[in-house]
Amino acid sequence: MAGMSDSTRSPTSEPSHKTSLGNRPDGGGQAKRTAWPQVSKQIAAAAVTSLICCAVLGLHARQMIASKSATFDETIYMVLAQSSRAFGFPDPRLASMGVAPLPVWVAHLPANWNRPQFRIDYLRGEPDDAAAIRHARWIALTMFAMPGVMLVVLWLGRRRGWLVGLAGGLLLALSPSWIGHGSLATTDVAVATCWLLLAVCTTAAWRRPTVTWLVIVCLTWGTAVAAKYSALAGLPLVLAVVVRFVWMRDRSVATNLARVATGAVAASCLALMVTWMWHACEWNRLPGESADQDTALVPAPVAGVVAQWQHQKRGHPAYLLGDVRSHGWIAYFPIALFCKSSPVEFLGLLALWIAPPLLWWRRRSVGRDRADRPPRRSDPAVAMWIGLSWLVGLTALASTINLGHRYLLVLYPLAILFAVDRLARWRITWTRWLIGALVAGQAIVAVSTSPHFLAYFSPLVGGGDRGHLWLGDSNLDWGQDLPALRRWCRRHPRATGRIVYFGTADPGQETIIWPTASAADWENGAPFTYLAVSVTVLQEIYPPWFDGIQGELPQGLAAKLLRERPVAKAGHSIWIFDLDQPRIRDWLRQYQRKRSQ
Repeated sequence: MAGMSDSTRSPTSEPSHKTSLGNRPDGGGQAKRTAWPQVSKQIAAAAVTSLICCAVLGLHARQMIASKSATFDETIYMVLAQSSRAFGFPDPRLASMGVAPLPVWVAHLPANWNRPQFRIDYLRGEPDDAAAIRHARWIALTMFAMPGVMLVVLWLGRRRGWLVGLAGGLLLALSPSWIGHGSLATTDVAVATCWLLLAVCTTAAWRRPTVTWLVIVCLTWGTAVAAKYSALAGLPLVLAVVVRFVWMRDRSVATNLARVATGAVAASCLALMVTWMWHACEWNRLPGESADQDTALVPAPVAGVVAQWQHQKRGHPAYLLGDVRSHGWIAYFPIALFCKSSPVEFLGLLALWIAPPLLWWRRRSVGRDRADRPPRRSDPAVAMWIGLSWLVGLTALASTINLGHRYLLVLYPLAILFAVDRLARWRITWTRWLIGALVAGQAIVAVSTSPHFLAYFSPLVGGGDRGHLWLGDSNLDWGQDLPALRRWCRRHPRATGRIVYFGTADPGQETIIWPTASAADWENGAPFTYLAVSVTVLQEIYPPWFDGIQGELPQGLAAKLLRERPVAKAGHSIWIFDLDQPRIRDWLRQYQRKRSQ
């Protein structure tokens, strides 16, 4: 053939062409036969490592699920699920209270399917609630907490090998905060897992900007918003994917901006539709300033976001270092992370936030010294971990609601992903030993904390026994320790006492024979010896007439008891005092003398 060189006609090139896998059926079959065992090994390794990590999480969560009473949010979600089951449509209070629907439908509705009833008071538990909430906790653990661990395992395993994935999954499965909130049927771990899934999808969409991945990102973002409305902060991630998909270098800036705006509107509408579907496409009236105010009908997610916005404006009582405020502190969440993170997690957070600027500065310095060195391409996954951590952190700093560090749970898997991935990247023997040491340290923390994961505080701040000096509410006392009080009462059958309990569970359903304290008990000379009182009551975060406080204390006694040493503690959240202690007895006598005058 004209124009063909002799080298092209050489006999050596002919067999190579014929033996290519695309032209020989036997070669293609051999490739398939050799590729399938590799794929099956990868699937088996992923399954085994994920099951190991989920089993570790389940073993620790089992202890907490069985030994903790219902928390505030669990009772609220359970009541909303029961009412929705009775109505046959979502309870309107779901949107008016700003409650995202996904945890209600996924965890509480199946657990209460045979208990349809309308309950006006959503802050008072009933005797049959304990079994339903335990059932909902197991569902939430399986649907939210375990998938979050699996995402960490699979992401690290695909990047650095399955042993590294196993180490990362164990670090998260042994995290006290992840176990504590993953064992509850609430929104916090649900939205954290949705954040992780959104990060995975956004990274994949950045690598391959296709319509399919853009739609997947929008669907994931809409589901995350249905888990917790704070996930609206994920808009920058969606915008980044839209820009990556529609931006064209051969077009003008104005044209590209118009394309980006159109894509952003379309993506937001798709995500809103997904969130609205989780609300069963319900319409609700916008929350008004007063109950009799006539407001417009809007999609339920819009009403829920407006309710949360109004909550931000009103504020919510919070506790930090002995101070109580309604609109929070700028330093609340940094302090909360320091107090509530295990030493391993704290090191991971430092690496996540401090290492990237240092590495960037070092790379830039090296680039100046060696101009001939080719620039390195940034890793989208690493950029996602860092960017999402800053996005969530800045969103929390801007919030006036400082209820607990549980709003930042997603930072723990992000810190674990970054730290383990960077250590494994070096492929040096000592880094493998260091990863193993981190897993061992995290295991020691989990074992020593069990089952009081919800009230965990770092040993750097004195542990759970000194947690009341730093934080309150869901960081320490969410009404979860009635079973521990019941066990103490059984060990002391002759003790007589009263309870002042912060929580929604019914003390009677925990078979605690002590009644709640009333005003008459204190005026008549306190005819009992012991007093069990929740730490949140002692910290005086909420006023005495708050619906979530069961029982009464004399004015001034809470501040007095907070400075006294209790004779025992039920978990870390309920303190038990002997009223015959000299200083307490003298104070009660003075109080009764004043009341009698």
